[in-house]
Amino acid sequence: MPVEGARTSRNPPSYVGGYPIAPVVPRGAKLMAEMKHISRQSGEAGLQITRIQYVTVPSRTQWKPEMNVYRCHNTLIVSLDAAGVDLDSLEVESNANVLRIRGDREAPEPDCEHKVLQIFALEIDHGRFERELHLPFRVSAEGSKIEYRDGFLCIELGIAET
Repeated sequence: MPVEGARTSRNPPSYVGGYPIAPVVPRGAKLMAEMKHISRQSGEAGLQITRIQYVTVPSRTQWKPEMNVYRCHNTLIVSLDAAGVDLDSLEVESNANVLRIRGDREAPEPDCEHKVLQIFALEIDHGRFERELHLPFRVSAEGSKIEYRDGFLCIELGIAET
């Protein structure tokens, strides 16, 4: 039971230490109140506007496509998940015992006549990527093969004799 005359978070004092303070408003409460007001004033159109959902997308400068790496008798085989990657942006570099793959993938955007109203999920990674694979042996670019097949970048490198 509250003590009479005591201030609560619902009834904050208008001054603290001689300085005026604003009432405590939960984050987004003002925006939601404005959206409800728009909805009441403009009927169905306002309802559609207020139904737009906002999604926060974590910012990343790079992403990492998945890959499988196999060692066969004389070859190293790499399959990199490269669906949607701009093939002109791909760079494959092998140096001694390091294989480096770089590239870019644009965010997939819908082709629709009107603006997107709602986004329910944004899970497809996009942007610049780089994968670096350190191997316990040296690889050779001699006789190497690189091809793009069914959304995968397939790389075959020879294993250098020691």
